[in-house]
Amino acid sequence: MNKGRKILFVDDDETDLQLLKRLTGSSEWGWETEFCRSAQEGLTALDQGGFDLVVTDWCMPEMDGGAFLSEVKERHPKVARLVMADPTEQSMTMDSAGVVHQYVPKPCEIDVLSGAIDRASDLEVSIRRDRIMEIVARMDRLPSLPSLYIEVVEKLKDPEVSLEDVGEVIGRDIAMTAKILKLVNSAFFGLRRQISSPVEAVNYLGLDTVKGLVLSLHAFSQFDSSSLGGLALESVWTHSMHTAVCCKMIAGLEGLKGQIKDSSFVAGMLHDTGKLVMASNNPAPYAMALEHADQIGIAQAEEEAFGVNHADIGGYLFSLWGLPVGVVDAVEFHHEPERSQNTDFSTLTLVHAANAIVTREHAEVITPGITRENEAYLESVGMKECYAEWAAAYAESLEGSVVV
Repeated sequence: MNKGRKILFVDDDETDLQLLKRLTGSSEWGWETEFCRSAQEGLTALDQGGFDLVVTDWCMPEMDGGAFLSEVKERHPKVARLVMADPTEQSMTMDSAGVVHQYVPKPCEIDVLSGAIDRASDLEVSIRRDRIMEIVARMDRLPSLPSLYIEVVEKLKDPEVSLEDVGEVIGRDIAMTAKILKLVNSAFFGLRRQISSPVEAVNYLGLDTVKGLVLSLHAFSQFDSSSLGGLALESVWTHSMHTAVCCKMIAGLEGLKGQIKDSSFVAGMLHDTGKLVMASNNPAPYAMALEHADQIGIAQAEEEAFGVNHADIGGYLFSLWGLPVGVVDAVEFHHEPERSQNTDFSTLTLVHAANAIVTREHAEVITPGITRENEAYLESVGMKECYAEWAAAYAESLEGSVVV
């Protein structure tokens, strides 16, 4: 944590404030903290100066979190702004995307809160994040978190929940069920038998993978391919699925299981969603960026056209969705992994490597601007020598069934 810096928590619920005091009361916390029970009390404290960051509850009487942070942005633009909210309130927090630096799911664990605060308080990241927020605030089409995903997340809070229960929730959405079954039975997954129900899909693929499919299918379904400035929707979708499958393959090769394997699949599916958001809101300038992508790469072409790239936009939006920090990091930094605060072998490593492998393997022509692996980064996480093995394994998998 950042020693000697000051943070303000604002929440009208005394029970929640006491929980925050206990969470931040450890000797390792490292921040000076202050707590307020209303937005107005919080503004008064901020006006007195000295704060580096504010964390506010979303649902408060008289002034909600969005209105409060709008006022904070106006009065104290250098103070980093976080909001704590339940996933069911996501649609409201998205309406305030232009004033929220980070979203923190509520309730949260101390490591989640600490990670979000560290990211929001990083000066270089914050300066870039403000530029991203300015662009996002001008957009009139932002993907929303699907209600089905929220329902699944809520279901998982029940300690007695079973995979069958979750499958039944998904099964109530006929359109999503049809999409998931079509996808899991496609060549992407290379399954040896036909999956015929959402319950079976959840049992076979695992809960996090199916949650990722729900997110990805919903995100892509919100965009019209005819209004993307020449960006091919099907091409982005196919690349994303290949990347997700490659992530899972690499995880298998390295003996990884559980959360990192599942989160890398989700991040792989979602890593290019920012392209769709940028193209749908700004089709003409995005078409111009695409014209230069072969020479300098799409991320750099977007930088020149917009001042940010699709990874920035995707990472910011998924942060507001309250997705896990590992997934957000992997989406935000998959082109520039060295910018991440995470220096370990992680979900980011898998997505960065898989994106480079898939891009090169499926490229019809190898152009100067094609996405490449960052050798210095891979060496820093101890995986430089493994990359060639991963690429060879993926190429071999294309000759037969895809390994998942």
